Amino acid sequence: MKKLFAFLFALFFAASALGAFVSGPVVLDELPQNLAKPSGTLPVRLLNEKKFPQELLGAVNGLISSGKSVLIVGNTDTMGPKLLNRSLGLQYAINAAQKLSAELKIERARFYCASAGELAAKTESVLEIFPYNPPPPAPQGPKSAAMVIEPMPDERLSNKVTFIRASDARNILFATEGEEGLTVWEAESTDVLVAYEFGAKEGQLPFGGTFRGENFTRTARFDKTPETPGLSLKIEAVESGYARISGKAPTGIPRVTVWAGPFPYPADVENGKFEIYAALLPYPVKAYSQGIDQKGNKSVGPSIEIPADTGEPPALIAVLFWEGAKADLDLHGWRRSGHTQPQDADPTVSPTAAEGVKILFDGEGGRRSSALTAKDPSKLEIEVRCFSDFGDGANAFLYLLENPGDKLSRTGKIIGPRKILGEGSRWFALKP
Repeated sequence: MKKLFAFLFALFFAASALGAFVSGPVVLDELPQNLAKPSGTLPVRLLNEKKFPQELLGAVNGLISSGKSVLIVGNTDTMGPKLLNRSLGLQYAINAAQKLSAELKIERARFYCASAGELAAKTESVLEIFPYNPPPPAPQGPKSAAMVIEPMPDERLSNKVTFIRASDARNILFATEGEEGLTVWEAESTDVLVAYEFGAKEGQLPFGGTFRGENFTRTARFDKTPETPGLSLKIEAVESGYARISGKAPTGIPRVTVWAGPFPYPADVENGKFEIYAALLPYPVKAYSQGIDQKGNKSVGPSIEIPADTGEPPALIAVLFWEGAKADLDLHGWRRSGHTQPQDADPTVSPTAAEGVKILFDGEGGRRSSALTAKDPSKLEIEVRCFSDFGDGANAFLYLLENPGDKLSRTGKIIGPRKILGEGSRWFALKP
């Protein structure tokens, strides 16, 4: 792991500036102790109102005028998992701070946000406003650009890692390490609270990013999930650039995620069976399935090996996946005047497809993923279109792996999540 941390630090300091930062409310890791009586309260249901109640605005103005800062604490009801409620409480507080800052013309840095999670005495989610005097900063190491909401021992958790992104930071960096080696991901999102799939067979997650012009990293550690009987994978066929993989899941697991190398591929389970297509890499990789049963327990299956792609390695592999079983999304690649799409997927066959840009496979049915490759990513534009939507849309993620054939210089980028709603909706995920 020493090499992993050295490589991650080297990548941090080699990265260019990530753009202009906006100073935001201060997120507290823990709820301060011995708080005074709240100066005001606000039901969370009023967050979407155009204006806050005058009584609350007056209380906040009074605290600021007295020279104090404002602490906003989010409380939730007891519906749902405790970990999710703790996250929601913080998200509510952050949203309130941003709106109060804009409405009262007060610097965001005067607002502090924390979460009390769920309180049994609360019949609805509510925000509390307190006077707050920030303690003098203790001598310590640098703050990370992100915080991981780490698993709690008494919680049943999904196979996702949720980051709270500091509002000063645009991107989050984290590293995964499987049989294929180290992959460093730059995750780009405008959301303060963002969740990404995480391999159940990985025991730790180095992460960090750029924060106020400096680069930092931290590590979250997780208990590995033991293998579950009944989850299995089988390679049905190896095609040009991808493998077709079938799987079985025990009763009670409605959907799975198959990790094939560094990419997650979601699939819906029907009658105990599922299928995914996985992009081939220039070297063999391990693949395994993981899922959550109806009681919220993690499940993970044994690994199989996916063979290496025998063709010339592309300069870029792009994998799109989405959450939303009733939506069907398509990948489109544009380069100069060429347009690669599901109907014109291969530039060696179609005269209208973009040169060097090929769609490996298109998602349909229970397979909620698509992939394309590019020989030259310069001037490449990737668009996501909603082909059909019979539900509430989809949350889309685009994973980009550059230089996949070089294990040392290989880097990844995650764009999303992006909400795509309605047939014909378009998302220009990657622009030159």
